[in-house]
Amino acid sequence: MNPSKVICLIEQFLYEQGYSQTLESLKKESGITNEDENQKPSELLSILNEYIDFKAFLEQTNEDKDNKKEDQDLMTQGTGEYVKMIQNSFDNLHIASILSIKFHPQSGVSIMASGSGDKSVRVIDFISKETIWHCLDFKAGVLALDFNPVYCSLLLMGSMDSTVKIGCINQKRILQEFLHHKKYVVRAKWFHDGNGFVTGSYDKSICIYLKSDLNNNENPNFSFVKQIEFSGNVEAIEITKDNVLIVSIRGDNYLNYINLTGDQMFQIKRINMNLLGDDHVSFTVLDLALSPSGSQLAASTDRSRIILFRTGTPVQLRNYYGAENDSYGQPRLCWHSTGKYIYATSQDNKIYVWDAITEKIVNKLQAHTKLPRDLCFHNQLSLLASCSFDKTIRIWQ
Repeated sequence: MNPSKVICLIEQFLYEQGYSQTLESLKKESGITNEDENQKPSELLSILNEYIDFKAFLEQTNEDKDNKKEDQDLMTQGTGEYVKMIQNSFDNLHIASILSIKFHPQSGVSIMASGSGDKSVRVIDFISKETIWHCLDFKAGVLALDFNPVYCSLLLMGSMDSTVKIGCINQKRILQEFLHHKKYVVRAKWFHDGNGFVTGSYDKSICIYLKSDLNNNENPNFSFVKQIEFSGNVEAIEITKDNVLIVSIRGDNYLNYINLTGDQMFQIKRINMNLLGDDHVSFTVLDLALSPSGSQLAASTDRSRIILFRTGTPVQLRNYYGAENDSYGQPRLCWHSTGKYIYATSQDNKIYVWDAITEKIVNKLQAHTKLPRDLCFHNQLSLLASCSFDKTIRIWQ
């Protein structure tokens, strides 16, 4: 709900309850005066009563939701091991906004890649700050990055120039280029076994690629397999540990679950995100992040709300509020390696930290002077990396 609308509801409540001094103070401080002549009487109380009734209904229908085996990691409180301060800053890696960031997945390796509006990708050692590879093979900004979890020298890159490229950071060169998309490539992600990857684009499609020869582990090569079209722009993708793809589409109240392997390869299962099962589109999911266990799926929306689903179901386990994100934003989120905390960007230039169990905000990280564009968590070192339109990268500990 629009914050101005909330203030108007509160002003109506204060007026109806006779709190005239508090009402005048709120008007003065907010600069907003409720002038809606068509507003229903006691609208705030009506909304709250409906919410209470609806919550009671949900608790009755989902009374066992926290007793499910897959939700057990939401039963134990975290110990406060979330990031709290800046460990390192990078101010001169790129000459334009930094749009994407990714840590190298290999344990004990301090490598990080960043993609920028300056049409380049820079791979660095974030401890020594030495540049390993500066890739200049793009005609536009680089929106998506992902290191292969098995063939760790391979870096997947998706660009606003509609291309997808695989580069080798050891050889410092592009190995393969794919031209199947027609517009911005906003997402690119490897399978967990490293034997394939998926890309998502604003041409309203995803493309699926598989390793050409499963026995060739020295010089793996990947081939285009299938393109799947949707009704709107692809906003987010996530892949489960058993290689099920999850896709969110702008203007769609469903999440699309697509098998990437097995007898049911490429079959789509659509999960309605609306609690009541209706088809009203009240929000768009702009980012997805599976919990470390894979049992929960965090979905960041364009309505200043993060919804925690039980993976593969419409069951809403938690809701996280406080960050500011609308339909013009590009919110990003990720999990702490313990699965007890969630990090997410906000249009007030901060990074919010929630306790995943209690839904409470436990910290706000503030260092960027413009909107943070991407986040990535280093599971082994317990570090959070953030990049921003202010052309900087911050590493938090």
